[in-house]
Amino acid sequence: MAAYKAVSLKHRAFRGFLKKFERAVSAVSRDAYMKMAVEVVEELGRIAVVHTPEGVVKFHCDSEVARIRANGMLVREPDTLDWIRTFAPGDVFLDIGSNVGVFSLFAAVARDATVIACDPLPHNTYAITRNAILNGVSERIISMSVALTDSPGTAALSVPGVADATGGAGATYGETYDNYQNTIDPTYKLTVPGISVDRMIEVYKLPVPAHIKMDIDGIQEKVIEGAAKTLADARVKSAMIELQPTDNEPNTRACALILAAMESAGFTLRKTVRTSPNGSDDPAVSPTNNFFYK
Repeated sequence: MAAYKAVSLKHRAFRGFLKKFERAVSAVSRDAYMKMAVEVVEELGRIAVVHTPEGVVKFHCDSEVARIRANGMLVREPDTLDWIRTFAPGDVFLDIGSNVGVFSLFAAVARDATVIACDPLPHNTYAITRNAILNGVSERIISMSVALTDSPGTAALSVPGVADATGGAGATYGETYDNYQNTIDPTYKLTVPGISVDRMIEVYKLPVPAHIKMDIDGIQEKVIEGAAKTLADARVKSAMIELQPTDNEPNTRACALILAAMESAGFTLRKTVRTSPNGSDDPAVSPTNNFFYK
């Protein structure tokens, strides 16, 4: 069905005025035009502005999900923000499951971090790139549209309806189940590249991260397996890993493998907290954020 277009006299007059105004401002200064355009968008509410103690962080909000993520930045996972506040200025931060960049942007803005942001959903990669530019940190955020796993290759990314929007989550790479071991009913599937953390750092000559965050859907144990060399590196100081509830056998096994791998790499689990204000810090019944240190 063709999109509806208003054709009233008032509408045509407004569009004509707007185009003339755009041309006039562009003729004076292209930079002035772009700044004006951003300010207009902000006034229309398409950009969320979050005031943190460390400075302002802005987000393009192309969906209600993206707006919810932006507006919940300071309240949803305060422990993760506090963890990022401990980074030394200029530290390298690997954000696995970066989404629209809530934590990547905060690390870049608040701690002047270099960020390697990984997310397999193209609309999220696009969003974090735009957000990095919007916040003036595009040279410090390396956005990778890739699924992290245990070995290089390609596989289907199952995208359910909740993931099919900017800021969406719930897509699983190479598998058909979600965090709770329920079968995903995908809206569609994408064939996307996958690579291990160790191989990604080697191939792209990326800096070894001082800090790693992993918040993904499914295959957490595969990502940890593919990051064995990196995790063992003395330059890696801390990690925050979201673990799924251990109320079923597959998750129990996956969590045991991850905890054993982290201990083998020299990490100690110091803190376990809920992933959202409405969640629980009981790992048996709810996803939890787990903070590891060397």
